[in-house]
Amino acid sequence: MKKNLNITLLLTLTAVLAGCSKVDVEVPSVQTSSSSSSKSEIKTPAQKAISFDANLYSQQTKSDYSELESSFRTYAFYTGDFDWNSSLEISDMVKYINGDEVSKKGSEWSTAVDYCWPKSGKLSFASYSPVSADLAIGNTRENLLNKTGYVNDGTDLLIADLAANKTQSNGKVSVLFRHALSQLMFNFKAKTLSANGLDFEVTVNSAKVSSVCNTADLNWNSTNNKISWSNQKNAQVINVSSEETELTTEFATLGSNAIVLPQSLSNSNGNIELTVNFTIVTKKGETELDTTTITETVSLSINDITAWASGYCYIYNITINPLSNDVITFAPSVVNWMTNSSQASM
Repeated sequence: MKKNLNITLLLTLTAVLAGCSKVDVEVPSVQTSSSSSSKSEIKTPAQKAISFDANLYSQQTKSDYSELESSFRTYAFYTGDFDWNSSLEISDMVKYINGDEVSKKGSEWSTAVDYCWPKSGKLSFASYSPVSADLAIGNTRENLLNKTGYVNDGTDLLIADLAANKTQSNGKVSVLFRHALSQLMFNFKAKTLSANGLDFEVTVNSAKVSSVCNTADLNWNSTNNKISWSNQKNAQVINVSSEETELTTEFATLGSNAIVLPQSLSNSNGNIELTVNFTIVTKKGETELDTTTITETVSLSINDITAWASGYCYIYNITINPLSNDVITFAPSVVNWMTNSSQASM
């Protein structure tokens, strides 16, 4: 049976939202005895402004918190006495906070306009960062935050786990964000720089990744906090590096980590491939014997990594061997999102 909030409560809350900055949801006041008089007086519970504690954590590592660095947008849904996962529908809830920006002032996270905790009932919070992501609110818990045709410009997108069924007694609202996109890192080294009396100089001139979709539809399910992407399209090229880099026999990262949409490595635009242009100079002592410039293209779908998923960093360790016909070999691996890294240009 469909549950409905008391219509009087809804009207009261709506009127207060329109008329003042501190939101009150009225409940019957409490009668107490005065120590200085035999008369009784009416008192109401003290209310506090809603504040937040915002952090992000590595995929499936909830103890590995790090502080959120940017502001975020939040929605608070008032459900009265009902829990978030009851049969109460989104359309029957009141948007207690309707997409306001939350920023840090000193050590406190708060909205520009104070919202007080309701005197009764529960609030559930959905949040994302950055505020410019402009996500939409859906009609169901399974589609609460969404964006059709989301365009990735290399900006990190964060979506918080639902902070459900909160009251003033919970204190600050704990908002824990997950990375909604994927990350790529490219490391290069030379297999050897000396063999058979010869010396080699190996220089990467450029590296790029092709057929990477940069537009997709986003859906966030607030019931299980699952982030999903679909309808990936619009192929782009990621320039990993366009500067000449002379390699050593130790891995070195070229460019900055790229932020990309989660997607299959084989999509409607074709297979996602890495193209590397490099030069091998062969010397004997100080005498240059040969200079060869080569362009090699390899598929990134290898070793069971056939797709990029939200919240992970995919590391591609690429080795250039001047002594082999198989000039380029690489071994990919996957780790949690790497912090303090920026995008490669797209």
